[in-house]
Amino acid sequence: MSQPAPPFPIPDQSQIGLEAFGFDLNNREIATLIYIALTILALLLWPKIRGSLGRLVKAAFHPKLTAINLVMSLYVTLCTALLALVGAWEWSNLKTTLLWWITAGFGAVFSASQIKEPKQAIRRQLRDVLTWTAVITFVAEVHSLPLIWELGLLPCIVLVSLMLGMAQVGKEHAILVGPLTWVLSFIGFGFLAFSVGGIIQDPIDFLAWHQLREFAGPLLLSLMFIPFIVGLAAVMIYETQFTSLSFRVQDEALLRYARCRALLVFGLDTDGAQRLTRAIRMMDSPDRAAVDAEIATIKRLKRVEADPPDVDPAAGWSPYRAGRFLESYGLATQDYHRSFNDWWSEAPSVKLTDRAFADRVSYYVSGTEHAATRLRLVVEASYQNDTEAADEAFRVRAQSLLAAVQATSATLPSHLLEDGQECTVVSRLNITVSKTIWGVERLGGYQRSLVVLHPAHVMTLSD
Repeated sequence: MSQPAPPFPIPDQSQIGLEAFGFDLNNREIATLIYIALTILALLLWPKIRGSLGRLVKAAFHPKLTAINLVMSLYVTLCTALLALVGAWEWSNLKTTLLWWITAGFGAVFSASQIKEPKQAIRRQLRDVLTWTAVITFVAEVHSLPLIWELGLLPCIVLVSLMLGMAQVGKEHAILVGPLTWVLSFIGFGFLAFSVGGIIQDPIDFLAWHQLREFAGPLLLSLMFIPFIVGLAAVMIYETQFTSLSFRVQDEALLRYARCRALLVFGLDTDGAQRLTRAIRMMDSPDRAAVDAEIATIKRLKRVEADPPDVDPAAGWSPYRAGRFLESYGLATQDYHRSFNDWWSEAPSVKLTDRAFADRVSYYVSGTEHAATRLRLVVEASYQNDTEAADEAFRVRAQSLLAAVQATSATLPSHLLEDGQECTVVSRLNITVSKTIWGVERLGGYQRSLVVLHPAHVMTLSD
């Protein structure tokens, strides 16, 4: 009886060698390894850097990082085995697989810690994998230049790339972005043209099944890696949220219960878990019953958000629709939730320019559980910036907000932007525009705010 083929078919014993595992390095790979070795040697010979490298290596082998890397490696091994079962992987593809594991695999694990919403990982991975760049890069690396050329060009590419990165950050060097980009494009086109010339001379080698596996293997691994990155991003978000919560709640048993309940109820919906930890922080004496009640409230509010009900105009505005009144300016509010005695939501502040200390604009919606009754637009401006631009930005957004609430379609009167406070009533809506100065004139700034109160609004301490 014939034995089934193993997931990883062993190469012919008589032909085992570096080439059997894909380690027939081309000149570009040799040049890269030479420079990596020289860089490591230089760092080890530099006393000040050597100590930092030791701490870096120690941090890299932290128990939690080691556990993540081990699980990731096992997952990649499983994916490789599945590819081998369908004939999409062989031992001759080992070098390419290890290179993907070291670069793309560990890079994706690192990027998972930067993901705020696991669904972002799916879009990011698909965007990075399904591009023409992967095809062009693969074709350009089929054939490499002579070793002396590779050794000379590699440091030039690194230097130009660093200069381009610095030029993109500093506006004073923006004029160099175009020329440096053209230099990199010219070098890349040269690599591509040389490789294409080699392919034309020997098309049989390029069209071999081994080359197809070399191209498709990393792409398939990247696609198969998406579920792992999504799960890892969710686990990291849960860990961050509940670890920060431990400073407020000392009951470890309750925290474990809340984490398990959140995982079971919300799963990859980390927004629900974040809302839960926020609510627990505001509880005077949280317990399991309070956690269960808050989870039920969050689930109910998510259903309401998905299909917002109509709100009686006499009671106020729909808090979910009011939160999108200034969406065109990037000021869409987050979830509408209870905050002590009020219900409110806020939009993350938006910078008016690209400067490091740029003026910012914010938007807030508050009221009762079922209706928003107070809208507030705020611009924080500095005298060191363009105050006229900040005032104009405030004017434009204020007009849009007033038009959205159907208070008036006319332009905002200019006198309302002068110093002091102005209050008026339009269609029974109480509209207040104010300016508050802070600091000294040269180093300080001011805050302009527009507050729209619905007739149904009840004054609270937060007002």
